[in-house]
Amino acid sequence: GMKPVHRRILYAMNELGLTPDRQFRKSVRIVGDVLGKFHPHGDTSVYDALTRMAQDFTMRYPTVLGHGNFGSIDGDAPAAMRYTEAKMDHISKEMLRDINKDTVDFIENFDGSEMEPTVLTARFPHLLVNGSQGIAVGMATNIPPHNLGEVIDATVDYIKNPDIELKDLMKKMPGPDFPTGGVIHGKEGIIKAYETGNGKIKVRGRAKIENGKRGKHEIVITELPYMVNKAKLIEKIAQLYHQKKIEGITEVRDESDLKQGIRVVVDLKKGIDPNYILNQLYKNTDLENTFGIINLALVPDDEGNLHPKVLTIKQILEEYVDHQRDIITRRTKFDLKKAEARAHILEGLLIALDNIDEVIEIIRSSRSAKSASQKLQKRFKLSEQQAQAVLDMRLQRLVGLERSKLKKEFKELKKQIAYFKKLLSDEREIDKVVINELEDIKKNYSDERRTEIIDEDKDIDEAFVVPEKELKVYYTDQNYLNSTGRNRTIKLQGNDVIKYEFDLTNYDSLIFISDKGKAYRLSGTEFPEVRGKGKHIKSIFTMDDDENVINVIPVRDFESDEKLFLATSNGMVKKLDLKELDSNVKKGISIMNLKTPDNRLIGAELFKKDNEEVVLVTKEGNGIRFDSSDVKPTKRGAAGVKGINISKTDKVINLVGDKEVIVTVSDDGFVKGFRTSSLNKQKRAGKGLRISPKGQILDFAISLDNPDETFFVNSEEEIKKTKLEKLNKRTDRGTKLFNGIVTEVFV
Repeated sequence: GMKPVHRRILYAMNELGLTPDRQFRKSVRIVGDVLGKFHPHGDTSVYDALTRMAQDFTMRYPTVLGHGNFGSIDGDAPAAMRYTEAKMDHISKEMLRDINKDTVDFIENFDGSEMEPTVLTARFPHLLVNGSQGIAVGMATNIPPHNLGEVIDATVDYIKNPDIELKDLMKKMPGPDFPTGGVIHGKEGIIKAYETGNGKIKVRGRAKIENGKRGKHEIVITELPYMVNKAKLIEKIAQLYHQKKIEGITEVRDESDLKQGIRVVVDLKKGIDPNYILNQLYKNTDLENTFGIINLALVPDDEGNLHPKVLTIKQILEEYVDHQRDIITRRTKFDLKKAEARAHILEGLLIALDNIDEVIEIIRSSRSAKSASQKLQKRFKLSEQQAQAVLDMRLQRLVGLERSKLKKEFKELKKQIAYFKKLLSDEREIDKVVINELEDIKKNYSDERRTEIIDEDKDIDEAFVVPEKELKVYYTDQNYLNSTGRNRTIKLQGNDVIKYEFDLTNYDSLIFISDKGKAYRLSGTEFPEVRGKGKHIKSIFTMDDDENVINVIPVRDFESDEKLFLATSNGMVKKLDLKELDSNVKKGISIMNLKTPDNRLIGAELFKKDNEEVVLVTKEGNGIRFDSSDVKPTKRGAAGVKGINISKTDKVINLVGDKEVIVTVSDDGFVKGFRTSSLNKQKRAGKGLRISPKGQILDFAISLDNPDETFFVNSEEEIKKTKLEKLNKRTDRGTKLFNGIVTEVFV
């Protein structure tokens, strides 16, 4: 249950005699010993591991006692190793108990000058009790800490019944127990993690609502989710109310101290519902986060080679119990061998004492010690070791009291030898020893659970529900976003015009699709409500200077069956599930691999049905119409499939939907409308059909259900309205409206 560096730190401290009852020693001395003997990987790596082992906000049961500044939950770095001191904590003794009784294998260190253990005896399940976090090549582990008493109870139940069901195991060990407390909401993630080795749990900090001064409320945070930095949490809360993303907060302050622990106070304005603000804090800060459990550990195979494996909770207990059975077996063999050796010596001494006069005569008559030993062996049938013990015996052994002690010791050894042999012959007896010693550890070190586990927070959600607010959301031609109440309008600046207008609520989200194949999500609680023209889209998201928004799509439910259909200028198309867009990354997520810089996303449409029709229009006057079901959904990183086959000089200018009429505008100002049905349906990847005379270059195309009143705007900002009463053939040139380029079409 320990990484090599942690194992080596404890072993080195044990070798230095830094047990809990001894004095502290400078950390730099400990780090130097670990580096010089066992772990030549840099002093920073060793000291970082040492300080972590002493942090009570990181380790559920710290294995190192630190003296000095070992860092804080605010993210403060520990003092330099020359200033701090350390020694083993009391529970560390259980990690090393019996290690000198041949209980584990030892190997040579990096230069062959020392021997080090391959594992520690770990007399309690350290892997579960203190957890483990880390990343290796192509894999990661994230095992949460647990309560020592609960883990031992579950281990004992498993030893007694290896076929125990998970639900019965969880009666003793209901879930993780973090050093910083908090509340785990929902048991499904725990059950899944215990069953499969992978799962996610939602952890909230503990907060309470108190009455402040002058009728105001305050939210008091007393516990944090595991690994959350308190200073950064406070900074985030302050940032949210300064940016007016959470309105109703007047101040946030840290009143934490060593005596009362964590106490972060959020002052609220008078009349503000504190439950609403608390829910916003859960939603927008790390006061609520998700802990992803990955029970990945190194497991030995039959030949002893280690392999990474994701383990269920029962498999972790199985591996641990097997290790403890091996520890007890090897310890018993060691003790048996030692007891038999001592009994053998005592047997010889007692024979000599029963015949002491003859023994003295043999020794006096011998010319050398070797001769005396040989005579004793021959006369009393002693072994060489027994004869030597007789020769080494002090005269005080002849005293009656001393003789009685030897006889008593010999008798006790005979009992021990019989017990050890019985133990080694019966696995059930070994299990009893494992259970008894685990229960002793529980008695000495266990404490109360800190993290509360509750069922899904339905009642809490109802109490903390965010009021639904109706909004009118505008996105303008100059890329400004603004929102108001449903019955209000915004004031546009200069020549700006409204490009998209939505009736939404703060429960909705907007997805902004860019021509660089990226999607940006803005939730309803983040819609800007500012006076004037609004907020520019590039002040909300991190976008490139040459990146442009090609469509804005409102979404309420990312789990719906709707599909996003995409098309690029080089004729590629793609379809992906709506849930692929559920991301709040401000720099956006890539939703299509465009492969080349000159290829741009030119169309993005949300389809409710899988068989909706798609029309692609190219600048050289070709169009293709096919069913969207011809394109299978793929993941975000895919490049898509060919939608239309175009020449090297041609490019797709638009993706238009399944509507009655297609309207095209050429670069020389000709406008035309023709029925979509006249563009015969094909399979995707064909060349399509002509939709304009040869040589006419199209600027853009749209599809309309009702083209009766269509407005056209040119580059000189002149506006003309036409009813398009007479529809053209799809190969007609159209009607000239402007001298110049048509830049916008409005219905």
